[in-house]
Order: sequence, then C-alpha cells, then structure tokens
Amino acid sequence: MVLELLALLKPLNVEIVNLVDDAERASKGGWVLPASHAGPGMPRDLYGVYKAASNGEYEGRATAPLMVEGGGGGLVSNESNDILVSNESNDILRLLQTLATTGVDLRPEELSGEIDGVNEWGYRLLQNGVYKCGFATTQLAYDEAAAEVLEGLRRLDDALGASRFCAGDKVTEADVKMYPWACRFDGAYSVAFKAPGGKIGRWENIRRWKDEMGRIEGVRGTVDVRDAVGSYYRQLFMNNPSGIVFYDDGWGEEEEGGEMLGDEVLHFVEGN
Repeated sequence: MVLELLALLKPLNVEIVNLVDDAERASKGGWVLPASHAGPGMPRDLYGVYKAASNGEYEGRATAPLMVEGGGGGLVSNESNDILVSNESNDILRLLQTLATTGVDLRPEELSGEIDGVNEWGYRLLQNGVYKCGFATTQLAYDEAAAEVLEGLRRLDDALGASRFCAGDKVTEADVKMYPWACRFDGAYSVAFKAPGGKIGRWENIRRWKDEMGRIEGVRGTVDVRDAVGSYYRQLFMNNPSGIVFYDDGWGEEEEGGEMLGDEVLHFVEGN
C-alpha cells in the first residue's frame, strides 16, 4: 500500500511472491515456493530463501512475510510491523519517499509523535490483540486478550470520531498499518480468532473511515480480503482442523457509492 501511494511499485521492480502452505514439502516452517518460481538453483521453500539470502547462516524460524533485497541481496525483515514501516524502521519509509516523485508524505514530522502513539496502541491492542485471542490456550488468556481488543476498538472509534483519519485529517502511516487489519476483522479475526466487538459496521466511525480508505485511489487493490481471510481458515490447522472457510456474507465487500478520493486526503512534502 505504501508503494502504491508513493507510486513506486513499478519503478522499484517489486515482486510479491504468494507462498503455498505445504508442510509435507517444506523442509521447515510449512511454506513452499509456487511452481512459477521453481527452477535450477532456486530454493524450494521459504526456509531455503532464508538460507540463500543469509549465505547459509540463518538458523531461526521460517516465517512469513519476508522482505528480501533483490539481486543477491540479503534479508531485510521478517516482521510485518517493520515491513509496514514501524517506529524502529522509519528510515525505510524515508528512503522510499526520497525515491518517490509524487511528493506524498505518510509521516509528516509534525505528526510523528501522534503517529507513533497510534501505532503503539493499535498494534498492542488490535493488530496483535486479535492474534492473542486466536492463539490463547486458557480462558484467562483469552479473556485478557479479548478485553484488550474491545479497549482498542473503543479507542479507535473514539479517535476516528475526533478526526477523519487515525492521526489527523489526512492519511498517514498509522492508517496504512490499520487498514489491512480492519479489512480482515469481520471475516477472520471476529470468527476464526473469536475476537470480540461484533462486525466493523457496528462501530460507526471505524466503518466510515474504512469505507473512505477503500475509496482512495489505488488503496483497495492492495488488500485481497478474500484470499487473506481464506488463508486463516485453510492454513491454521490448530484453530480450524476442518479447513472449512467461513461463509462469505459480504465481509469482503466495501460499501458501494461515494466518490473516489485522491490528493485532498494526502500530506505532501513541502515544496511539492
């Protein structure tokens, strides 16, 4: 989404590889590369990518997502929070913005404190909170995680009642990190992970914000809701042994109507 907003997806020659969940074929971690990436000298699975990109030195877990530098480069990050540009990796965003010609600024200096604040509680209560619900192995752990998710939903709804977007009247890094979570909530987190709070539509301000984010030029196409949601049911055997996917009663659809949004909801670097 960051690359789309900065119009860098094609200029940077970014390739996104959709992994295949196949524990029998994978040497470690469960993920294998699709047939389109098979060939002599190519790693057969995600762990092989880790090893190849680290000159054989990597010994940790083979988790996704993973960002790798092309052209024989090394591992960049396997933490989604960092790949999305976390507080500890703002340099990635700054680098991307120096390459962009659009002048879009997703992290204005004067809003950095507010953005970091939203990122902190948003990750702790919501983005990580739903996983704590889904993988809780005791009632107490689940109850504590569920309470945090409810706190986060109330906090987000209140924040979006006070401002149009997560950190002010225009889109910032905080919105970029929150939007994919909101898209998956109804179909995956509230069902497969038993996260509380009902559907997003119950929260008036979150629903309005989610709808507006989906109408920003280029944003909606960066989130494949049905594929993302389906993977939670097909691949998390511990949570869903049958592999049956939750019935789609409209959770993959944005609200119809409304004009597309563009530059008027974006910050720009001074001078652009």
